[in-house]
Amino acid sequence: MLGCRTRHIHKQAGIAKGAKVSLNDSADEQTDTLEDATSSPLETQAADEQASADLENAASYLRQRIIVYGLLAIFAAIALNDYRVRSQWEDERQVLSDTLIHSKGLPQSSSDMDALHLMRDGRGVDTWLQDLGYILDEDRSTKKVRVFVKDSGFREYWLTVDYHIGPPADDPYITMLNLTPESYYFWETRDPLPVTSQASASRESQQSDNQRSDSPQGERRGNSQSGRGGGAQVTSAPPGPGASGSGGGLFVVPDDPGITEDSDEDETRDSN
Repeated sequence: MLGCRTRHIHKQAGIAKGAKVSLNDSADEQTDTLEDATSSPLETQAADEQASADLENAASYLRQRIIVYGLLAIFAAIALNDYRVRSQWEDERQVLSDTLIHSKGLPQSSSDMDALHLMRDGRGVDTWLQDLGYILDEDRSTKKVRVFVKDSGFREYWLTVDYHIGPPADDPYITMLNLTPESYYFWETRDPLPVTSQASASRESQQSDNQRSDSPQGERRGNSQSGRGGGAQVTSAPPGPGASGSGGGLFVVPDDPGITEDSDEDETRDSN
């Protein structure tokens, strides 16, 4: 009986102790709530501003990375495209050069048959180059000098073709004479006037020399720049034994000794 009463007393003491602990916990929670309620609004505003600044910094960093990597990607694409166009240009100019040599009678294994047929038919290689993606530059081209351009965005690659235009006028026979490769960066300036290559200049000089060599003999003697002795001098003199008339006359004094001897022999025969 005594044991039962003792257990009952301990049980009541435990209940009272638990109730006291529960009251203490409730008091602590109320204290925390009061502290939160009485916290400064400035601290809350500062925390919000810090969080906004962190988000803004993260967004700015992301934008910078996007711009930098975007520019790098664009530059890489331009560089790769320029490399591709340059490789094609080098291969095509080599093929066209070999084909030109082939058309002159020296077969080349790397020549293009379509371009070779165009050359032998006298039609030029304009259509062949345009099929490869080249564009004719009208401002820099003439009838005999044709400038074809392929642009990579970073550089311009030129193929300058020199032609000889033969008869007939309504359907001329076009002969390819020379091929000149050139390349220019996009910031380099080019002359908009028609291009005249060294081959064209040498051909024009040769044509002028041929025209001078085809002039008549008498015309060359009258020219101070022609003849073996630098030309002949025309002067006045009194009439000689074989001259007619009462006044003075004109005679030619040649600078070439050979011509002088011939003239003396003619005069001797005339006097005899």
